[in-house]
Amino acid sequence: MTLTAVAAVFGVSTDTIRARCLELGIRKPRRRNKDRLHVRLQEKFTTEQLKALSQYDIAKIMDCAQPYVNKALKQLGIKSNYHEHCKEKTQQEIEQVIDCIQNNGGRVKSTIRKLGLKLDRGKVYRYCKEHNIDLSIYIFAHRRYGDWLTLPGHAEKCQKSDYKLDAMCQCCCEIYKVQLVNLVHGSTTRCCSCSKRNLGGNIQVRCEEKGQIFRSISSWSDGIEGHGNYKTLRLKIAKTGSCCIDCKTYSLIEK
Repeated sequence: MTLTAVAAVFGVSTDTIRARCLELGIRKPRRRNKDRLHVRLQEKFTTEQLKALSQYDIAKIMDCAQPYVNKALKQLGIKSNYHEHCKEKTQQEIEQVIDCIQNNGGRVKSTIRKLGLKLDRGKVYRYCKEHNIDLSIYIFAHRRYGDWLTLPGHAEKCQKSDYKLDAMCQCCCEIYKVQLVNLVHGSTTRCCSCSKRNLGGNIQVRCEEKGQIFRSISSWSDGIEGHGNYKTLRLKIAKTGSCCIDCKTYSLIEK
């Protein structure tokens, strides 16, 4: 039996078993197996299998220490391909992260977590540096806010926690500089031209309780003074098509 097996039987550590053996004058045999490790490896594995497996895995299968496996492989003249396989796998994962960011936007750390990969983000940064790939332009890219679609590009910092981004209005396909905070809070959902066209002369506001109709959003905002300016009220009613003010419901209707 091995020291590990004996320790498992008595429920103690191998160090305890080793110490008791020394006290009793019991010496552990230097070699438990009849054949040397490299001979047993040849009997158990093919050359291709030994190249594909890591030394750690082989040591676990053979129930021995990893340095012995290293020595045995050298005796057999076998060079493991395991590390090359790991490099290929890592490169594939790095390329997967980069591809995901370029198509969906985001940061490296969150993308690795999203893909469920066990990958050091430092490797992604080093790979990008070696291949001249700039991922910073995709941090805020490919996000949709109303009819806005943010585009890849370097964000301009305009305040402590706010940026100006290139965004395309999907109503007219024009590109504008838009502040991130306005996009996130829904203060803007499309460009000014499209907003005027959609909420301009063709739109009226009706009070559902009284049946009163305002000829435009502007006249409605003037008619209910004290509840915010025109821009605030326009955004409020445009978001859902209706809003409630002083227990009265106002809805957008077409002329």
